[in-house]
This record gives sequence, structure tokens and C-alpha cells, in this order.
Amino acid sequence: AYLTRPYRLWRGDWWKHPVGTAKNLAASFAVARRRKGFQAFREGMHLTPFPPEGFDAVVFGSDQVWNPVLNGGDPLWFARDPAFAHTRNIAYAASTGSVPLPDGVDFGRFHRLGVREPQLRAELAARGVDATLTLDPVLLAGKDVLDALAAPCPVKGQYVVAYEVIDNPQVLRIA
Repeated sequence: AYLTRPYRLWRGDWWKHPVGTAKNLAASFAVARRRKGFQAFREGMHLTPFPPEGFDAVVFGSDQVWNPVLNGGDPLWFARDPAFAHTRNIAYAASTGSVPLPDGVDFGRFHRLGVREPQLRAELAARGVDATLTLDPVLLAGKDVLDALAAPCPVKGQYVVAYEVIDNPQVLRIA
């Protein structure tokens, strides 16, 4: 639910207040377009039913897989579900973003841990958990592949590049 909630067309009790109705109507076209794109993305994936029966290993990651704001605090992302008791669990390039790890997380079901940020690695070390610092998987393609994908920049001189998954006017203002 925490992943699909932002793609709902009508949010909350919008019909109870004229301002909520106006906001939902104003955002409905953008939300519908984003929802359609998200559905197309999901339909193009080959998803395996849960629990992962018959797997030798499960890789958790990457990005902000351990960010409780983004994962809804779901202990699944820490291999806490009984389904992961008999698989080799590996975290690759796991991240919490700028949010600290939740207290009381047990990493005992992980066979190997790889994290993106040095501060997360230090936080884990302070808890007695060994982790390797790993590269963001997007960068594994290398400069040649990424340069081939990049469009030529039409702007001459200095500029700021801002990439957002969800538009935030404040980011553009700051940039």
C-alpha cells in the first residue's frame, strides 16, 4: 500500500471539503498520467508470488529500501518474514536515504550486507553489524554506457541538473 498510495487517483476525504475537492481535481490529470505509467511499469515486470518458495537466495535493495518513510516500516525489507528463514539473504546497495535506521532491527538473517552510504555503514558498525560499502547500481554500467545514453546539453555555460521522480517546485526554485 505504501508504494501504490501515491498513484491513487482520489486521495483521502476530498469530497468533504471544497478545498480538498479543488486540489484533487487540479492534480487528477497528473496523477492519472503517473498512475498509467506506474501500471505499465508493473505490467512489464515478471513478478514472483510471495513467499519466495524454492529460491536459494534473495537480494534486497537497492536505493532507499530501508527508509521507513518510503517502505512503510515494513519488516519484510529486513528479511524478517518467516519466508526468508531458509534463503540466503543479501542486501545490495541498501540505503536509508537521510533517515537513520530504525531501532531494534535484527540483521541476523542477512548473509551479506552492502550499503551505499558511509554513514549507514558506520551506523551498522556501531551496532556490531559488518557491511561493505557498495556502488549505486546505476553507476555499474560505466562512463561509456552512460555517456551514450546522455543527450547533448543545449545549455552553454554553467547549469544545474535536477532529477526528480515526483515533481517538486521547491527543488526547481532552489536549483
